[in-house]
Amino acid sequence: MAEATMPTITLRDVEPETFGAMLRFMYTDALPEDLDGRSSPSGDLLHGLLAAADRYALDALKIVAAQRLGDAVTVDNVAATLSCAEVYGCPELKSRCLDFFMEEKFRKVVLTQGYFNLTPSLVDDIRARVEDWERRISAEKASDSFSFSAAKARYFDPWMQKLLDALSD
Repeated sequence: MAEATMPTITLRDVEPETFGAMLRFMYTDALPEDLDGRSSPSGDLLHGLLAAADRYALDALKIVAAQRLGDAVTVDNVAATLSCAEVYGCPELKSRCLDFFMEEKFRKVVLTQGYFNLTPSLVDDIRARVEDWERRISAEKASDSFSFSAAKARYFDPWMQKLLDALSD
């Protein structure tokens, strides 16, 4: 390994702040204080940590960064987060972003610049999720027991479904 004999190593694909957070995580299994929920995390730093974790095979960091990104999804960043989830192989984060598209915010999201930058395959994934949702709603409308609020709770809010199940017992 040539790097062992070099006095310095230059990493061109990682920002210094991202590298520092990555090192901190490697030694302490914790993110820097500003990412530990005490203030709002920087989306760019989290995206950088996800990329670095993927590049350097730091699976625990990748999971933590993906969870934090999923918790911080907004109308303005969902498209960029969805792209990151696709590029860095985070199926749970991708699913969370696709679910976000299905909420009432869909009309707002499709008007953002990030949406127009999505790859055709991600747009196809969104389209498939919408079509699946429409099929489920149509099937429930055809049955006698259709309730839009129950359908929404069943397909979009698993915690609400658990609550409804508990109340029906």
